[in-house]
Amino acid sequence: MFNDKINWNKKYFTVSIYALIIMIIAILFYKIIDNLSGTFGNVNKFINILSPFFIGFLFTFLLNPGVMFFERQLNKVRNKKKPHKPKRIRFLSIFIMYILVLGAILLILIYIIPQLITNISTLVSQLTDLFKLTDTSQLPDAFLPYTTQITDIADKFSEKNAMFNIIESFKTLDPTIFNTFKNIIPQILQASVSFTAGFFDVILGIVISIYLISDKENFILQLKKLSFALLKTETANKLMILCSETNTIFKKFFIGKALDSLIIGLICFVFMSITKIQFAFLISIIICITNMIPYFGPYIGAIPSILIILMISPLHALWFIIFVIVLQQFDGIWLGPKILGGSVGLKPFWIIFAIILGGGLFGLLGMFLGVPFLAVIYNLCNKFINNKLKQKNVNL
Repeated sequence: MFNDKINWNKKYFTVSIYALIIMIIAILFYKIIDNLSGTFGNVNKFINILSPFFIGFLFTFLLNPGVMFFERQLNKVRNKKKPHKPKRIRFLSIFIMYILVLGAILLILIYIIPQLITNISTLVSQLTDLFKLTDTSQLPDAFLPYTTQITDIADKFSEKNAMFNIIESFKTLDPTIFNTFKNIIPQILQASVSFTAGFFDVILGIVISIYLISDKENFILQLKKLSFALLKTETANKLMILCSETNTIFKKFFIGKALDSLIIGLICFVFMSITKIQFAFLISIIICITNMIPYFGPYIGAIPSILIILMISPLHALWFIIFVIVLQQFDGIWLGPKILGGSVGLKPFWIIFAIILGGGLFGLLGMFLGVPFLAVIYNLCNKFINNKLKQKNVNL
């Protein structure tokens, strides 16, 4: 009889398993490269499906510090005679935070957006008056046929059977105009569908964030269990420390930079209001938003602002240039370091590198997020290098 027991060579068996895994990975890689557009399409579809969760994670990250603040305050003022109910305090803190966020959004919609629209309308009106064309002969030749046709349609309104005449006029209109309308209508419908889908994604994101914040300790515990179950204890501990440090870097950077930019925007608004420079609200918003980008942000916001003011008043533009230079020196030397401190722990060279690389790859969003991402990578590399030097007993 044959011996049923197989004598496995552990060494060759392990090599065979590794070879099989490498072959599977190579085949999958080839399939991905061979059908790159389809792969990206599937990835994009997958991301769109999970977009409510990404929105929920973002809301959780942004609102959790505020919820923790209110939770601490409510714990301090609670009645000592009554039993402690942490869940109730947690939900009350979440409710207060969302009410404040909703109030801020309503404030923006009621006061800030109309002011912006007024500023933009005034700017457009003044620029139109500045570059106003005295007659249609100054228009490019390509526009002249359309101006004649549009004038003919307008004249038909004053005649009898206006609707019939208008329809007849549209029949004689250049086909490109019809093609334009045909292209616009599907785009409007697509935009409506996208807006509705985005709105529901935001609502689902809010619901997900409420669940995540209310039960965050349990979610963190589950992630810890998974990490320690799949990884070595030492590796899992390092991963936990890395996650904690990453959260701290991003939180300090976002909160600190937002507060710094808000103060800079308010100072800009006060200065422009006192000196009677036009479009104070619009330009202050531009300066506030672009100031979120380190180093280059102030200049990104200042250049269009100076051009806007220059078209209205060269003298005011000169005053604004001087003010922006002084303001950015104040922000860079005193205000920024006071608020941000060493939140990212990067030297100016690496911050500039992160902004250029992030901006080149992902635009304005990359310029903003590049700094905290590089700070995390820099921190990880720094720990790795120091650990290796320590193992070699090298002190530098």
